Amino acid sequence: MELNYQLVKQSESFTFDICIMGAGAAGIICASELRQKLPELKICLIDSGDFSIKNPHNHSLRKLEFSDLEIKKNSREFTLGGATNTWGGVTASFEEFETQGRPFLERSDWVIPIDKLKTFYKTAIEKYAFINTLESHKSEHPMFSHFTRRPFKAYSDAINYAKYLRNDINLIYNAHITGLHSAPMRHCVSHIEIENIESRVISKVYASRFILALGTIETIKLLLNAQQKQTFVVKNELKWLGRYFMNHPKGDYGSIEFHKYEEVNEFVGMGQHGLYQYTGISLPLEKQRNLELLNSYIRLEPVYSWRNDYLVAQFINFLLENKWVKKLFFRIYKNKKINMLDYSETGDSDQGQNLRKHSLMKSLKFLSLYLWHRLSNTKPKITTYKLRNFLEMEPRYNNRVTLSEKQDKFGNQQAKIQCSLSERDKNSVIELHRALRRYLEENKLGVLYSQLDQESQWPIADDASHHIGGTIMGASADDSFVDQNLRVHSQENLYICSSSVFPTSGSHNPTFTIAALACLLAEHIAEDLNSGTAAASQNDHKNPSFNSQTRRGENVAAQEEQPSELVSH
Repeated sequence: MELNYQLVKQSESFTFDICIMGAGAAGIICASELRQKLPELKICLIDSGDFSIKNPHNHSLRKLEFSDLEIKKNSREFTLGGATNTWGGVTASFEEFETQGRPFLERSDWVIPIDKLKTFYKTAIEKYAFINTLESHKSEHPMFSHFTRRPFKAYSDAINYAKYLRNDINLIYNAHITGLHSAPMRHCVSHIEIENIESRVISKVYASRFILALGTIETIKLLLNAQQKQTFVVKNELKWLGRYFMNHPKGDYGSIEFHKYEEVNEFVGMGQHGLYQYTGISLPLEKQRNLELLNSYIRLEPVYSWRNDYLVAQFINFLLENKWVKKLFFRIYKNKKINMLDYSETGDSDQGQNLRKHSLMKSLKFLSLYLWHRLSNTKPKITTYKLRNFLEMEPRYNNRVTLSEKQDKFGNQQAKIQCSLSERDKNSVIELHRALRRYLEENKLGVLYSQLDQESQWPIADDASHHIGGTIMGASADDSFVDQNLRVHSQENLYICSSSVFPTSGSHNPTFTIAALACLLAEHIAEDLNSGTAAASQNDHKNPSFNSQTRRGENVAAQEEQPSELVSH
């Protein structure tokens, strides 16, 4: 079944074995894995958007409130494939010390061992186009050898995970999830409510198991609204709902002036065979532990003459939006490493706020110079580099998602983010700058210019769109919202597959880890169902699945509030 809910004109009811809310990378991968492991079950994916990032839901549902640290309007995508419509596939994974062994943090340990997590990282690599960054980074570059150096890799084109949607999975799109309801006298979800954005038709979806695979903020918003309306109530884990919200603030600050030209492409970025990669520089692990700091990192950005020129940036954006141009370019230089000549070549839109409009003649001169070096794959031999900073935020109880007094289009309250940087967050970057300065001076390589410790207003605070925490995992409801299998502690049939379950954030892109957790969750549910211990399986007579004769495009309606029979339409 593939149903455009925008076309539904009257209320209906649908029943499945497993209902997955959210068709981003997490939901799609989880659905695909479940279908492979449990081919006999009826699995449903529900999403607010459709197949285009320009759908009306994508802009109208982004509104929220925030304090201190900004949440970008385009940081959440309400469309099939989610943020992978714009995300370039940056792959990086958690290091073991980022998941345990930092007792100076409020939350420091994952209940999923790193070795188990790596097993599912490998599944994501094998099946879902993630790049292997699990092995130790054996860089032979002599620069910054005393620091921790970590690899980041990406495809040159964004990978829309909607391509992994399977035809044998029921898909309901243009359907916003507006309600979550408990089963009477039981600790489980009975059904959810969905609406479309125009006609506001409300339908119910029943299932034996529900998986929340929405983005972090939307997951928390749905749960908080259901709590407030008392349609769905959790128990002791409620005190953790919305808490420990984290992000990865980033931004330019500081610069390095080398005494002579140095070959530092590895720390700037290089492309080859359709891949883009760079190396991040972090404080040595021993220093992080001794000073009780976080694993923030920096990368270098060359200061070429055309940097931040508006015309050059617009031209680069044009090239990035035309995939055939990039494919041709990589084909021409297929056996060569391609120098990164401008940060905007990475597709990061944050630079737009720093662009400068020069005179037409000056901009044309910059564009000609850029094109010469781009086509010849050469670069000016410069000695000045800006520092691009990426922060790890520590998990803090007071950083949270709550509800605003304002309502969205469906009458639910909007999300409100209360989140600020701690002294440890800031000091981790300050100490990294100090360590880099000493390294450059002691080795007579150059000078680092930075006055972070003297700034009255913290300058590194751009939203990385990596929204983390709010339903963190742990051993019990006394310390967390979900368990090691991603199930909400007090609920028999509700799971969360999102970066909202991360107890710590690291400082890297979270999608690779989200994909690994989707594979882990699918395996757990399959093993649970196959073992015959699932509570939902024991109560099939109370919540029947789709009849095996249901065909693509058909749906079913419940005759009662908690259906005992289904009527095919």
